Amino acid sequence: MRSAARLVPWLPDELLDGFIADYLAIGEPKSPVSNVRYEMAVYTPERLRPFQDQIGNEHVQQGLRSGASDRTVDELTEVWRSAGELDALHQLALVRTGYALDRVRSFREDLDQPTWEMLVELAGGLPDREGRASHQPAFMGFVADAGESPHLVGDWFSNNIPTSEE
Repeated sequence: MRSAARLVPWLPDELLDGFIADYLAIGEPKSPVSNVRYEMAVYTPERLRPFQDQIGNEHVQQGLRSGASDRTVDELTEVWRSAGELDALHQLALVRTGYALDRVRSFREDLDQPTWEMLVELAGGLPDREGRASHQPAFMGFVADAGESPHLVGDWFSNNIPTSEE
């Protein structure tokens, strides 16, 4: 099943749904399809979310946080407000939606500066400015021969570093 797990980003939805059904039918955390389940939490969390309450693995649960609903953010906020559990804010930041980032920013007065900054960054923001830390398609790139790009890679860089403001 490890080979199948490596293919999750490219497998058709019907096959992924079959892996979910197999995992639920087996009902064991260490079943042969558990590797596939973990990779699905990373690459296709929306397919596993309907079955979230049937999956006990904490790593899969964390993977399912990314892109979770506003309702989940509200629930985690309530846990933070009622019990003061910092882990609830950590889980909230892992949602990484605009709504979650705004909620994390709203706790600036309630947390020490280093903790607040870490949570903002974890939620996909920058502590010193509004908005997201990245802009699509910033993650996309091309490999070019040495000297073909104006960007220096793999060496000491002494010039100005380009930012999203430039």
